[in-house]
Amino acid sequence: GKTHIASVVMLNYYLAFPDSKIYFLAPTRPLVNQQKNSLAGFYQYLNRDHIIELNGSLGSKVRVGHYSNKRIFFLTPQTLDNDL
Repeated sequence: GKTHIASVVMLNYYLAFPDSKIYFLAPTRPLVNQQKNSLAGFYQYLNRDHIIELNGSLGSKVRVGHYSNKRIFFLTPQTLDNDL
């Protein structure tokens, strides 16, 4: 239930604020991936090019470029902290 509610909130925010950024944080990589996959039911309403899962397997220089080109980010707090 909580994940579905979060997905609905994200979808509404995404549609209502077209210039916004959405960060979905989960404590571990597997949970990040699981949460990203849980949003799949809403992909018909989203531009899939706006969605990305960021983690340490991408270099920090590569991740920096994604922050300006994407709108929905799935990542761990550690990845976000490292990039800030």
